[in-house]
Amino acid sequence: MSRNCIRNAPETRAGPKPLAGSVSYIAATDEIRLELKTGVALVVPRRLIDELRDAPASHMHDLTLIADGVVLASEADDIHIFVPGLVRDVIGDFDLRCVGDDRPSERPRSAPSI
Repeated sequence: MSRNCIRNAPETRAGPKPLAGSVSYIAATDEIRLELKTGVALVVPRRLIDELRDAPASHMHDLTLIADGVVLASEADDIHIFVPGLVRDVIGDFDLRCVGDDRPSERPRSAPSI
């Protein structure tokens, strides 16, 4: 049976937007580094990614991005992780529909009053 994980894929006609531009494995600290197309880099301890926690460390150097950066894959382990779902799991729940959207918001946000 496949160990695929496509988390919370948004249902749109165009499909999910590309999110990650690159992925690498940092063996010294056992961390996965994802560079998002927004320029933000996330470094995540592998133990925090359920799908990769028990996969052999030797397979982490072969991680790839597929579907134009929407899915993080370990083909050797038949693992596919929806990148926006992974980001949400790591940094918390927020509206991912705006990630990578270059359009200005309708109403500018102001800093909270102190």
